[in-house]
Amino acid sequence: MQTPTEKSTSPGWGVIVIMLLALTGVFDTAYLTIEHFQGREVGCSITNGCGEVLNSQYATIGPVPLALLGLIYYLTLVILAALWADKRNPLHLLYLQALATAGLALSLYLVYLQIFVIQAICQYCMLSAITTTLIALLSWLAIKPGTTLTRPKQSL
Repeated sequence: MQTPTEKSTSPGWGVIVIMLLALTGVFDTAYLTIEHFQGREVGCSITNGCGEVLNSQYATIGPVPLALLGLIYYLTLVILAALWADKRNPLHLLYLQALATAGLALSLYLVYLQIFVIQAICQYCMLSAITTTLIALLSWLAIKPGTTLTRPKQSL
């Protein structure tokens, strides 16, 4: 039988799903980043607002496309999830949760910009928003408020 400490340090299916979702984000943002730096127009097959959103003043910070920042964000999530699954260091899970929460806050703002300011929807951006939302929810389920995370005891 598992003790609460052992249960809280088990990677479980949640971290595996977070890794898969983060990899989805990696492919999504890598595609957008490559298209940006190659100067190609990104077409939408589901919505028709990709060009408007990705060419708006909100799509870059200086010369850096938000897609590149998203790529770094998702790669960091993959690394943190892999570290948690391998090392069971509670800090990795806490960092993942904090990063996913910050990502969700930014994502909500970017969805607001799409709907109310730009008035166009980018399917790739919405995929990222949905992915980030699911990662944040799963990270919150992995660490419930009041949970004390400790490192598993090393056996000799």
